[in-house]
Amino acid sequence: MDEPRYPRIPVNIRRFAGTSATSVDLTNALLTIDIGDRLDVINPPGPEFPPDPISQIVQGYTETLGNFEHDIVFNCSPASPWNVGFIDDPVYGHADTDGSTLAGDYPLGTEATLIVATTGAATGSPLWTTDSTDFPFDINVGGERITVTNITGAASPQAFTVTRSVNGVVKGQTNNTDVRLWQPMYLSM
Repeated sequence: MDEPRYPRIPVNIRRFAGTSATSVDLTNALLTIDIGDRLDVINPPGPEFPPDPISQIVQGYTETLGNFEHDIVFNCSPASPWNVGFIDDPVYGHADTDGSTLAGDYPLGTEATLIVATTGAATGSPLWTTDSTDFPFDINVGGERITVTNITGAASPQAFTVTRSVNGVVKGQTNNTDVRLWQPMYLSM
């Protein structure tokens, strides 16, 4: 998988110790994680991490207990290879494109329409769906998560009606930037 790796995810259980329902629920959830479970880091700390959740599969862990400490270090690998396709699923039910790029510059980061060219359309690559039952779905354009609410056009390029910066990334986009599904379908074998 072409994505960042997080082979070790340390957790200080004492940090979550408390009497509130949230603290107890989070502590109990952390203590019940086992090998093979999916671990999602929501709201990762610091600007060096992506704004979206980090999903990992726990491959193993070490736990340290002491008078004043309770630490767990989870050994992980990406969860995305396990996100296989499901027919008619609103998230995992879309096949990714053979290749698409922006057909223009979008310097503001707020444009509501993007023009997208399908790279192999002239040689038979399928275009993006225009079926109203397939919307909405999210795409990845240069690290910006964008929700597509409609697509028009029977030939390439096509016009995408979008909601920008769904993941908090606000940036201008340039001509020929790669356009992919945010959560592509993977077929299991």
